[in-house]
Amino acid sequence: MNSFGTCDLAEFYCGFALLSPYESREISSEPVFSFLCQKLIRVFGQYKIDMKIRKLSDDLLQPLDDYLARYPIRNSYFIKNLFRDRNRSEFYLAQKNFKIKGCLLIYNSGLRQSSVASLIGEENAVLYLLKKCDIKTNNFLVLPRLKKEVELVYSVKDYKSIDIMQINRGDEKVFSGNSEKLDLDHVEQIARLLSEWRGGAPRNYIEGIRERLEKESYYFFGKFDNNKLVSMSALTILPKNMAIISNSFTLPEYRGQGYVISCISKCLQIAFSEVKKAVLFVFTNNMKAKKVYTSIGFKLYDDFNWLSLGIRDNSNHSPNRVT
Repeated sequence: MNSFGTCDLAEFYCGFALLSPYESREISSEPVFSFLCQKLIRVFGQYKIDMKIRKLSDDLLQPLDDYLARYPIRNSYFIKNLFRDRNRSEFYLAQKNFKIKGCLLIYNSGLRQSSVASLIGEENAVLYLLKKCDIKTNNFLVLPRLKKEVELVYSVKDYKSIDIMQINRGDEKVFSGNSEKLDLDHVEQIARLLSEWRGGAPRNYIEGIRERLEKESYYFFGKFDNNKLVSMSALTILPKNMAIISNSFTLPEYRGQGYVISCISKCLQIAFSEVKKAVLFVFTNNMKAKKVYTSIGFKLYDDFNWLSLGIRDNSNHSPNRVT
């Protein structure tokens, strides 16, 4: 049986050789192909197809969509990148017996200084992806149960816990505040605000912001003080009847005035006109932010680990990496 799980010619003839004289006489009484297939299944029944890694292609879109749809809230980050940011994403799938067992996402958002790698799936599939794929990043986002797999391949320098919070339509406590929808005229101001938050030069964010504002599924809302953008939040409408709230930030000197609550409330108004659920990610120890989100109606759903990596242990890697 070849690597694609089909019988090659040599194995087909092998099936004939394994027939007993009685079976040879009886073969005329039933379809030849069916008879041989049953025989080969008995002979090669213990054969295990090796794990394979495939880079995402058009024929894998539907299988990956189905795989992610099993846990849409937990997999919301993957769903967002599959349907809204695929041009900035690389997906690698670990398959066995034609079934997806794990998924690696490498994402360069254009809104941060480095890319992020995320993994979901069975432990052995995740470890296989880590060893076979050439991952050039110092940041990982993984479920807590997969942290040990990353540590087998990488030197983890530090890690933080991240909470996934969700809210259902009808549970939101909407606050007014007249936040404004941001557009292409606000690109430079958004870039300056992101620079204040994440670091780096504002020019590093321009392309990523403009790209999002040109898409119908992305929204930015902000609060101004004398024409200066001081607070904002972003919304992404996703398939699977949900949305993601992200990039919620207020300049330190303007905090405590309800600005970001106003921005998130506006995001939810838009989101719940189309979908039933919204999610966001927040560091577990950011109690002030979590208090704000809880006041709006968000509830804890699950958690991830954010891993900062040290030196990669190349001794654990196969030389035949997927790139």
